Amino acid sequence: LLRTVAPWVVALMLAVGAGAGAGWIWFHRDTLAAPSTELPIPPPAAPPPTPEVRRPGECLEGMVRIHGARVRMNSARVFDVPGFCIDRYEARVRDYALCVNAGGCAPITWIETIGTLGNVCNARIPGREDHPINCMTFDEAERYCAWRRARLPRSSEWELAAEGSPARSYPWGEALPDATRLNACGQESPERDRYAQTYREQDAWPTTAPVGSFPGGATPEGVHDLLGNVSEWVQDDLPRSDGNQVLRGTGFRDRPELSTQARRDRRPSPPSVSSGVRCAW
Repeated sequence: LLRTVAPWVVALMLAVGAGAGAGWIWFHRDTLAAPSTELPIPPPAAPPPTPEVRRPGECLEGMVRIHGARVRMNSARVFDVPGFCIDRYEARVRDYALCVNAGGCAPITWIETIGTLGNVCNARIPGREDHPINCMTFDEAERYCAWRRARLPRSSEWELAAEGSPARSYPWGEALPDATRLNACGQESPERDRYAQTYREQDAWPTTAPVGSFPGGATPEGVHDLLGNVSEWVQDDLPRSDGNQVLRGTGFRDRPELSTQARRDRRPSPPSVSSGVRCAW
């Protein structure tokens, strides 16, 4: 096209275009010379995390579902217990330490000695991370479960988890207690002369054992150590005015008549070497 246009016309067009460009640059000289002060447009905000959704009857991690049933307590009271979830294992030292580190629990500083064994409160003993936390008060147990967004089991719930429905004599069934089913007082116990022994055999643990060390004593649903190792704080089903709280189960130093039943034991909240916890939901 430019070949058909007179040369002086082309020159005029180029001059006008250059002038217009120069004029635009001069008019916007301040904008071009100064850096932009406008903030970049932020990306869209990320949506909040979706709340964890659990189907009806689904348990928290580490828990076992127990179906509801009617329970007759040692007191002869009968309770209709709805279905619930309960921890498969007793709370370990490492579990409680997580609560302490998160600010949800207070450190357990209680110390109790047994003969030549020295202190047997696991929170103060290196290498006991997988043993049950013990020497804890009722309030400490309750606070730990609350930190987990769980709760203490009621006494009737603990009873149902231990005896099942229809009821069995022991958490594992009808066989008598022995060194394969629970951590109790046997030949290994330094206090075997002071306390009557649960069995004449010897297990590997003079005090507590790592949780789940006696799979032969688990319930058919897979709940471990309901007898032996440590007792567990629970909520009483009925209001009380005497200040006592309830421990269920037995510990590593209990007498045989106490180690052969899903017992209930009322005591004030100060700790003992056999006071531990498992939570419900």
